[in-house]
Amino acid sequence: MDFTLDSEQTALRDAVRGLLSKSYDSTETRREITKTDPGFSEDVWRQLAEVGALGLPFAEEDGGFGAGPVEVSIVAEEIGRVLAPEPYLETILAAGLVADLGSPEQRSDVIGRVAEGALVLSFAHHDIADAVVATQSGDAWTLSGVKEPVLHGVRADLLVVTARTDAGVGVFLVDPSTDGVERTGYRTHDGGRAARVAFDGAAATPLGDPSADAADAGAAGRARASRRGGVAREAAGLARRPAHRPGGDPAARRHRHDRRVLGGPLHEPAHRDRPHPRRRLGAPGAPRVDGDRPRRRRPDRLICTHSRRPRPHSGRGRRGAGRGDGSVCVRLAIAT
Repeated sequence: MDFTLDSEQTALRDAVRGLLSKSYDSTETRREITKTDPGFSEDVWRQLAEVGALGLPFAEEDGGFGAGPVEVSIVAEEIGRVLAPEPYLETILAAGLVADLGSPEQRSDVIGRVAEGALVLSFAHHDIADAVVATQSGDAWTLSGVKEPVLHGVRADLLVVTARTDAGVGVFLVDPSTDGVERTGYRTHDGGRAARVAFDGAAATPLGDPSADAADAGAAGRARASRRGGVAREAAGLARRPAHRPGGDPAARRHRHDRRVLGGPLHEPAHRDRPHPRRRLGAPGAPRVDGDRPRRRRPDRLICTHSRRPRPHSGRGRRGAGRGDGSVCVRLAIAT
């Protein structure tokens, strides 16, 4: 299986990487952005729309660009690389349910505005107690119950909500500004935003046929599985972060250097790609490479820790080096 990106995918990666690296050039920048509501940068969100990232997986007739999961994974990995807090996965997955279940009118309306960056969606599918119940009265539907947590639920312009119906599980669109919707927002442990959303007879619009069971159709399950895959790609981008950020955590850099994936190293040291100018074995400052013999430590680096005041040691053997008083010192340490 070939994992090499083609020219268009590489151009997409470079465009998103350039945008996010400039916007989140340091951890402090991200911290400042997440301090204030809505917890992400509206400017970055619009710029993601301009490079086409928000309409990638959707059909062109619905207002998208007809790309696939590989392109979405590329964007998710770049988002994870800088820990960007934008609600990319939440919006893409909620819009994916609209594309999967919605009518042609719903698809063109919602997906077109998502691709333009004019709409933030949130997928409300976590029930904290009893499931949210959908009630039909004629052609109208209302929802009652509570969903929590709903990621970016306060900022969302449109909620995609799962609810219990007589047929099983239905998926509904809810305008959060309508009567009967109460949103209580809070910060998450990573600086993001989530909300408790309570529905009390809130008006809702079903996606597709409300008499069909979305659980049996697999739409809601596919959305949750896709989100897990997207989070995994964000984590993969985060795992590559130490190599791209100078001064990162040394333990994280060592982990990335030593870890192997699919039989190959996750990261190749730079000196394997090009010869070092001081490659000669034993040259001062030359990097260690495979096949180099370990350099012998200098004797003056050995100190005796037997006494209260450590002193330089001769280094002539760990057990045979005397301390000058006729006894033998066996407690040696490497001076750091």
